Amino acid sequence: MSKVHKISEIAPSLPFSEYDFYDLYRRSFENSELGRIRIILPLHEMALSFGLVETVRRVHRGPKPYFSPEGKVALMFLKMYTQLSAPQLLEHLNGNIHYQLFCGMMIDPLHSLKNYKLIDSIISELACKLRMQEQQKILADMWKPYMKDLDTMYTDTTCYESDMRYPTDPKLLWEGIDRTYSVMCRVSTALGLHRPRTKYNDVSKANMSYRQQSNHFESGNSRESIPDRIVSISKPYVRPIVRGKEKKSVEFGAKCNNIQVNGISFIEKLSFNAFNEGTRLRHCLTLHEKLFGVKATKVGGDAGYAGTENRDYCKENGIQTSFVKRGRPFATKSVKDHVRQELARVRATSMEGSFGTQKEHYSLRRVKARKKETEILYIFFGIHAANAVLLADRLADGQDEPTQAAG
Repeated sequence: MSKVHKISEIAPSLPFSEYDFYDLYRRSFENSELGRIRIILPLHEMALSFGLVETVRRVHRGPKPYFSPEGKVALMFLKMYTQLSAPQLLEHLNGNIHYQLFCGMMIDPLHSLKNYKLIDSIISELACKLRMQEQQKILADMWKPYMKDLDTMYTDTTCYESDMRYPTDPKLLWEGIDRTYSVMCRVSTALGLHRPRTKYNDVSKANMSYRQQSNHFESGNSRESIPDRIVSISKPYVRPIVRGKEKKSVEFGAKCNNIQVNGISFIEKLSFNAFNEGTRLRHCLTLHEKLFGVKATKVGGDAGYAGTENRDYCKENGIQTSFVKRGRPFATKSVKDHVRQELARVRATSMEGSFGTQKEHYSLRRVKARKKETEILYIFFGIHAANAVLLADRLADGQDEPTQAAG
């Protein structure tokens, strides 16, 4: 007997009494938050973009996959929504019918899934196939009918920190020595040789790890800035991001420039290297028009975006901004001054609030991933899981009704 069935396959074969029993679960699922979230997720279109759906039907041999293409995408949303690790998520998936309905599957309670690496393999598969901007266009087309004030855009930058210990030079040196020693031991055992005291090849491969230590030694300045500085041997892609905050001046993770429309956030640029967000305003406006099909007439951004070039560009294109006016303030405030203040207020509350929500409730405070691609995948689904919950709550409260046909 198969452990997992698609709901469409199992429902017609159930006895009448059992069918009513499962129908009650379906009704309760549709009225739950997870049910509302699933309605506004374009799972099939996203699965197509991931390349999970085959356009040409082929005959496959062997057991059927546990998750459908849409179920794999739904699983990622569910993981970020629940903030569970892979083993915990599999355990809850076995016993929670709402979770199974969300993923479009039904697990036989007498033959539960036990190998949590099944979830890890799905995460790895999606991480290698993520095309971020294409996926965001799909989501924007789905969510646009439920949004308003599409011509108003806010933008800000944050850092989604990686889950790693604070880097220091002694820690990096010891980590490099420890890893080199373990490799040397495995190689010696495999070759049946006595364990040597040193191994040149291992040191040569790890040379990049020690280059910055050599530079510090030669310059005599441990605070010297080193391009592409390594802060973690296990995560060589992570770079220090200088944020200049009072509590934490340097962060280690992905720097992300987001845009926001009607409280819904989208990623404009994500990089593990530091970049100047002030140069990204035009890119933000371009992404906004691409996602929503309208040009922004109002833009809210902090002082980092208020450079001369950005001011001139917005003035030439008739875009009202939240940037503080230069020169002496007038005694009386105009309508534009009030709009400027309102844009600044909403940006500060809405965008900063969204960053806090994503980090506290969607596993983005310390992103627990071992590979760069997986970390980007978690950030992507964490942000859009937060968006989906916000839209689902609005629909439940009757705030947002579809204003136009879905694109």
